[in-house]
Amino acid sequence: YSNAMGKLIVATLETRDDGRRPELTTTSEISLPGMSIVQSVAFNESGDQLACGMVDGSVVHMDLSASGSPDPRVLYSHAQKRVWNLAFVPGRDWLISSTADKDLKVWDVNKQESINELQFDENIKEFIVINAGLLIFPLSDGRVMGWNPGSNQEPEMLYAHQDRIPIQSIAYNQERDLLVTSSL
Repeated sequence: YSNAMGKLIVATLETRDDGRRPELTTTSEISLPGMSIVQSVAFNESGDQLACGMVDGSVVHMDLSASGSPDPRVLYSHAQKRVWNLAFVPGRDWLISSTADKDLKVWDVNKQESINELQFDENIKEFIVINAGLLIFPLSDGRVMGWNPGSNQEPEMLYAHQDRIPIQSIAYNQERDLLVTSSL
């Protein structure tokens, strides 16, 4: 978690008593490049990479597979626009971010280059990646869109609410057979 500029706190969630709530126990503190606040975080599938989306638009990457302290580095920046959400693409070395400059960016972590980018008329604050070939995100007009981040095709509509009620959040279960959305 992060509660200070330029810092990421690493903690374990411990349950000492079955009748009580678990407690966070701080294990270490990582200094991040710059003096911004963490807005979003994401682990890759195997848990050996961590990305942080910062309020200043930076996307910071850490390789956790090596022993010792991680070496956080800025992968790319979104022109000083807040990073709303991040996700690694399963089975690929790609990281996807959405930002306050109303775009989705797909970044190849190993090659250090942009793979794809989409621009929208609104902020995409939430999205999920359900496999290497599909990113799902809600729009404010009640539509749920699907997009293959490795293609040059436009996103396609997967669902549209009949009353155009804005969708606030989206989730996909581990068995990959249920997609749930919520609205105000």
